Amino acid sequence: SYGDISLWWFYEPGLCFLVENYVRNKRYSEKAIKNGKYKHIFKFAKLRLAKHYIAFRLIMRAILGKVISKCAKSRQSKDGGICKVLAISYTNYWKKYPTPQQKKRNKDTMLGDIIMALKAKNFNVIALDKDDSKFFIDFKTMIEKRIHEGELWRPVEVYLTPNIVKKALKASKKLEEEWNKLKNNDKFIDSLNNPYDSIQLGTLLKNFLDEVFMYGNFMAILHIELMKRVIEIEKPDLILMTCASS
Repeated sequence: SYGDISLWWFYEPGLCFLVENYVRNKRYSEKAIKNGKYKHIFKFAKLRLAKHYIAFRLIMRAILGKVISKCAKSRQSKDGGICKVLAISYTNYWKKYPTPQQKKRNKDTMLGDIIMALKAKNFNVIALDKDDSKFFIDFKTMIEKRIHEGELWRPVEVYLTPNIVKKALKASKKLEEEWNKLKNNDKFIDSLNNPYDSIQLGTLLKNFLDEVFMYGNFMAILHIELMKRVIEIEKPDLILMTCASS
């Protein structure tokens, strides 16, 4: 956990996927173990560089977000909202969506209609998004949101500070050190294996947890601290999310 927040929620979907494939698909498990066994150099480079790439993505979105929108400062809507609502979504929910007039327009397919309804009732809405593209930075969505919906949307990264990055690095490094002690304990790894199955579940879990502790926790803690700062600055009356793990 980090403070009073359980980090488990960030990794539950990935762990469930791994275990489900272990149970249902032995070929998937064998391939995953083989990749982990014969690609140590690639894996080491990938895991070690991941933190740097995550930080680079965050900084780039923060810079561009401040260029094309207002800096992260608490603001009141021009019409004076009756209640401040903070909406949080992902970039991949921004899509072309058919309207009742059968014309397609870009909008957030999860929260777009709710946001528009709130604004129509004079709520002050601030909408933030997180880039969930796998490799590249989704600049296209950021620019489209600015064109179509003005100052409504902003990247959550515009609230980023050097102190947040330092906090995340320090906390994630401490967790990684604890994991390194544990994973080198053969008894612990063996305890995860199924003695009646040739596929080593312990090896699969070890590979998964390597990713969690070498860069997953860093990313999770970064976003926890980002959202703490967002709430501290904006002081919303209500937070609207797309799902429980937003």
